[in-house]
Amino acid sequence: MTESKQKTDFWSVSVGHIPLQTPIIVTEDTSIEATIRDMQTKKTGCVLVINKDKALSGIVTGRDIMEKFIATDLAKSTPIGKFMSRKVLSLSPDTLISDVVIFLGKTSIRHIPICHNPKNILGLLSVRNLITFIAENLPGEVLNLPPYGERISTETFGA
Repeated sequence: MTESKQKTDFWSVSVGHIPLQTPIIVTEDTSIEATIRDMQTKKTGCVLVINKDKALSGIVTGRDIMEKFIATDLAKSTPIGKFMSRKVLSLSPDTLISDVVIFLGKTSIRHIPICHNPKNILGLLSVRNLITFIAENLPGEVLNLPPYGERISTETFGA
């Protein structure tokens, strides 16, 4: 198989082939204190929230906690449902890596649930996991990237 064919095949691999993080999953009535403790213990930047029907209903990130909880008078026992982002975007495990890269490039999302449906969460894909997967599978391309892609030298260096 030629190198070009390998690169093309790589970008046609589905997200289901990337090792996903096991997400922290809490219910909407879990306290903000317990949620933060879980995030600290497991060293993760987000938590998935499910409703009474055990379906994905929200996501809470460290950014949400900083913006909506820190420096407020809200009690530590306040349910996480008050802080979560209800508009949860998720991807199917069949989504191609090339489409994920484009999607994440157009949004400010750093963590995205991968699921068949809201009640069948397979895992969490972080930008870090995606970059690691790309670097491990295309090391030559990653290592040969210029340090600053937008900078083009106007002078010739070296011999």
